[in-house]
Amino acid sequence: MQDKLKVVKVKILGQDYFIRSSANQTYFHKVESYINKKTDELIENGLDPNTEQLKIAVLACMNITDELFLYKQ
Repeated sequence: MQDKLKVVKVKILGQDYFIRSSANQTYFHKVESYINKKTDELIENGLDPNTEQLKIAVLACMNITDELFLYKQ
């Protein structure tokens, strides 16, 4: 039996995203927090969140993927 899908709102780089999932809300807020931590690190290193959002998102994605690959080793 499939769990009922719920909509969870997360905010990343100042933008709202609505995620439909059977996972609980707490899980998505942990994911949201981690992504925002990674994007904040890039902003603190000089990237402008008003003009370089795509660059910040891609670099955060690369950093998180690097962590995943290192963890898997």
